[in-house]
Amino acid sequence: MTINNPLLFLFLGATLLWSSCETDFQLEGEWKDIPVVYSFLSAQDTAYYIRVERAFLEPGGNAREIAQIPDSIYYGINDVTVKLERLSDGTTATLERVDGRDEGYPREEGDFVNEPNYLYKLRRSQLNLNEGNDFRVIIERDGEEPATASSVMISEIEVANLPISGFFNFGDYSKTTRFGFRPSGEEGRVFDIRMIFKYRETDPANPTNFLSKEAVWVIANNIIRDEEVSAQSVTVPNEAFYQFVASELEPISNGNRKFDGIYIQVTAAGVEIEDYLRIANANIGITSAQSIPVYSNVQNGVGIVSSRYQVLSDVFTLGAESRDSLYNSVLTADLRFVP
Repeated sequence: MTINNPLLFLFLGATLLWSSCETDFQLEGEWKDIPVVYSFLSAQDTAYYIRVERAFLEPGGNAREIAQIPDSIYYGINDVTVKLERLSDGTTATLERVDGRDEGYPREEGDFVNEPNYLYKLRRSQLNLNEGNDFRVIIERDGEEPATASSVMISEIEVANLPISGFFNFGDYSKTTRFGFRPSGEEGRVFDIRMIFKYRETDPANPTNFLSKEAVWVIANNIIRDEEVSAQSVTVPNEAFYQFVASELEPISNGNRKFDGIYIQVTAAGVEIEDYLRIANANIGITSAQSIPVYSNVQNGVGIVSSRYQVLSDVFTLGAESRDSLYNSVLTADLRFVP
């Protein structure tokens, strides 16, 4: 089952899916300390990062102006303690506040101040969370009830329906191609399938060199887990591949491009994202109130704490007919791909 809601890209798109997240609510009235927590942990990571901020709006205040003041959205370094607990044995570790810019995770510009970009970090060596482990995030502040949220680490997933031959055949427009995935555990609930198209093109500054580039095709997103099958798949018309290439790459008048390879990437998210999407979709439509309630699984706070898992296939190439279409078809001929 697929839920067509682009909001999931807030959670599944980037390596730190919440690096530029915004809070879609406002509080008007007497000041109240409300933690805002976002975390998408993975058993694949060498370190865990949790975003913890605070949300409040002084009466009559300008939300956009306040959001640009670091002290308004971030806790002081001694005002909050962020902990991560492995529920199987109660082992708990305290996270360190870091600046995401120094970690290679700058915050995109937007309504919220992007410098500094405070996150809370814990190295996996300090608390190892394996696939299938239940965990809890704990936010402690003096004189306040802790804010908590629990989830479970997603187990391994596999890319399915890969061609045994080692190459994809998109040349026959009358046919279709299947892409799929196979979860090994019950934790993964929502899935994205993407194709990473690798190519090179002539360097305008030095025509004897080629620059390595890539384009990403979102084949399907927000696929809800089907409990009745062990592997799920989506089918797309072969012509869609060339339409994707044509839409992502600009024609060039000088130089050439060379195809390098294709990777299939599958990303999974936990049940919290499934719940978020179901609530959102239940409130969107011609008979709805057009109002999406704020979803949160954080007790004594707001936000989403979940997990993710991402797998990338080995490199695949294109069959002879597919390459010929890439070089010469009406859709892609002006992109100047050559053997």
